[in-house]
Amino acid sequence: MRNYLSDGAADGTENGIRNNSKKNHTTSSRRTSRRLPIRITVPVLFSFSQLWDGFCCQSRSRGGTKNVGGNINRKKRYMTLDERIQEEWKKADVDEDGSLNITEMRSMLQRLNISIPVSRISTWMLKPYDTDGNGLLDFNEFRVMFKSIHSIPDLRQQFLVAKYKYKYLNDSHSLPLYRYQVDVLMLNPTDLVWFFEYASNGHDKKSEEDCKRLIKQYMISNYNDSNGNATELKDKDGVNGVTERIGAPQDLDLLQESESKTEPEYLMSYEGFVLMMSNPADNDIGDPKYLKHIFQEMCKPLSHYFISSSHNSYLLGNQLVSSSSPDAIKNALLRGVRVIELDSYNGSNGRPNVTHGNTACGTITFEQCILAIEKYAFETTEYPCIITIENHCSREQQKVQVEIMEAILGEDMLRWDGVPNINADVEAMSENSLREFGMQEWMSPEDLKRKYIIRDKVYKRVTKDDRRKRAQKLKEIKNEESEDKSSVDDGLSGGTTTTNTMVQTPEEPKSPNEASTTRDNRNGSTDSDDTSDDNNDTDDNDSAEKPNKNNLHGVCKELLRLIYIKNVSLPLHITNENNRGGPERVEFHEPPYVCSSSINEDKMLKITKSGNSIAATNSYSIRHLIRVYPSGKRVDSSNYDPIPAWNSGCQIVALNYQTFSMPVWLNHGKFLYNGGCGYVLKPSAMTSAVRIGMRKKASADGGLEFKDNNNSSDVPHRNVFKKKFGDSFKGIVPELGHLPWDPYDLNRFQEQRRVFSITIISGHYLLKTNKSVSRPLVQVALHGISADCKSFETKQAKQGFKASWSESFTFTTHFTELALLSFVVRNESSTGAVAGQKVIPLDAVRPGYRVIPLLSEDCTPLDHSFLFCHFQWLSK
Repeated sequence: MRNYLSDGAADGTENGIRNNSKKNHTTSSRRTSRRLPIRITVPVLFSFSQLWDGFCCQSRSRGGTKNVGGNINRKKRYMTLDERIQEEWKKADVDEDGSLNITEMRSMLQRLNISIPVSRISTWMLKPYDTDGNGLLDFNEFRVMFKSIHSIPDLRQQFLVAKYKYKYLNDSHSLPLYRYQVDVLMLNPTDLVWFFEYASNGHDKKSEEDCKRLIKQYMISNYNDSNGNATELKDKDGVNGVTERIGAPQDLDLLQESESKTEPEYLMSYEGFVLMMSNPADNDIGDPKYLKHIFQEMCKPLSHYFISSSHNSYLLGNQLVSSSSPDAIKNALLRGVRVIELDSYNGSNGRPNVTHGNTACGTITFEQCILAIEKYAFETTEYPCIITIENHCSREQQKVQVEIMEAILGEDMLRWDGVPNINADVEAMSENSLREFGMQEWMSPEDLKRKYIIRDKVYKRVTKDDRRKRAQKLKEIKNEESEDKSSVDDGLSGGTTTTNTMVQTPEEPKSPNEASTTRDNRNGSTDSDDTSDDNNDTDDNDSAEKPNKNNLHGVCKELLRLIYIKNVSLPLHITNENNRGGPERVEFHEPPYVCSSSINEDKMLKITKSGNSIAATNSYSIRHLIRVYPSGKRVDSSNYDPIPAWNSGCQIVALNYQTFSMPVWLNHGKFLYNGGCGYVLKPSAMTSAVRIGMRKKASADGGLEFKDNNNSSDVPHRNVFKKKFGDSFKGIVPELGHLPWDPYDLNRFQEQRRVFSITIISGHYLLKTNKSVSRPLVQVALHGISADCKSFETKQAKQGFKASWSESFTFTTHFTELALLSFVVRNESSTGAVAGQKVIPLDAVRPGYRVIPLLSEDCTPLDHSFLFCHFQWLSK
């Protein structure tokens, strides 16, 4: 391996990556990479003395940085009460004199995002907690004070509903009067079974055994009172529990029922109930069977999956002057990204580099990128890592690329072994054969586990400079041949033969897709000029010329054998009906093998309009991969909305992971689904839809014949769909999966229409984004097909330490399989600083009272910041 690696990277370790990239990093990027340490954490079980463990813990890593390293996908660890008290004491005791004065207390409360007027801090602090009356709090006094300011949801009403079920469910006047009873009541397994089903409108049905397990897990004391009254609780240090016990009132008949028949070990107190309901390990809004486990079938062709993807994966910042770093690739992979993009250019030392061409962005070596990919590609998932190369290297340095990848990635790199149905000697296959032949069907993610897949062009564009060099080379070769021939003739005849040595550059043949495009221009227009990832428009869909054996800058045979995903021009034809300014029609030519194409966001929006356009795009994506990338105008590394691309069937929606806003949050949330493996199976309604707008072969007059996959002519509603999709569609079958795909047509989704409500009840330990105490609000939105998209916003809360809203919102969804539910907490206003966010697939949401653990802007977990909500399906 050392033969192929530069100094400092031969060991293939992270140190090697850092040593290689040190001279390419700026000072600011080095500071950023050290800002957050890597922490190894483990979950712990709760006890009553740890009531505060998950709820009184202010975030230790607020906000996050671009190089978050081990904080991505890390497991949370809840500090014990003593650990938290010690930590806050050290922060609060600024002068280290062993006591807290008014000024230090005020600073601590602001840091914790607790809103208490300055004029009242002295009274609030000294009366209940300053036991020696000296105007200061020592450590023991501080400890008692700190235990009283916990932030947990107020669930007394829910607790009483669970206890008395329907008896006081609709009595808004009586139920609050008995809230103090929670300190003397217990829930048995039967109560919990009923409550879970009631709170989820029948969706969360737990068995008594499940509830017994939960009661045991959150048991905080032994109960010796045969009447079911709670004995006084003590924490592990012998200090009385924070909630003061109240004796059973004598004038209420509500407490006359006895729980003596229930085994004492299966009784849950109010504190245990709060712990259970507020613990994301058991009560996360996301269903673990969808988010923690791979449950979808992984044996479908690759084109049947949405794949998490990043754009210009090596950049740390903007697209013009930012640094390039292996850390950027590392962070993307640790966030579950499965498609890494590298722009590779010739290096001055004969070894390829990676940079953003024609900009002032930093440069790193190709091998540094491959080392980072090898180290982190399978940290979060075993499913294949796709390396898409925008290759500007010469043949010589392409061979070096191959040597580097083979040395570092080894046997885990997928190699192209020719067409399965052709008995050919791979070694003897020519370059043209390797280009012309391809797979008739993709392998599945399961087949490709722990494999590195190369995606690159098989036809490389020849520039004017390349043409000039090639013509000069051909001229030299021709001159040499002429001189040799003249010498032979002179030797034979003794005379001189004059030879015309003028050489014209031969016209090169075009790729199959481009040839069909040229013919098609007679009847319409073909867009193939705006698909470059670079600003100089030299990527996938430029009119690529097919190199011949004399082309010095084509794709070398060694690299062709590694390219499993062949990147070709999108065989797209856009025309106006009757050529009279009517509605545009989108049609695709069927390539001879499965392949991949890239389009930018503008082209994507153009070909994903309602009707024929989006149906044809989805039809093409059933067999072939479509990659969408940001417009070249997004030099600030901003992002486009990925929802329209997913709705049209595009599998690889590449986003700039250099900046974090709603598009990246949506991508992160979408790919939490299916165990976070980076591959999400497309809805069957998309992959089994009737294929329209596909042209397969040239006709006699030079046009292209339509490939019609539905020959039924006597199906109901034929005229309706003929008008919408054109004469090429012969008929329909009523089932959703047997229609052309069109997410804009609500008629086909009426049977799947569902209504749900969500109540944002409270927020806890919300991130403070400025010096003063924040006043947060929550934005709730549904993203999916156009008819589903809707958003709401709560009012501002008074403080972020324990925010209260209790506001309900109702949504209607027509297609849950493409729907995402987002929560964004902002401070002060609708455009204020982000205090936390969470996106979750709607299909993975669990009904009932749930915890929403919040993430920072860069999708790293915020320690103990969460929302508490109630989600309920109102219709099935």
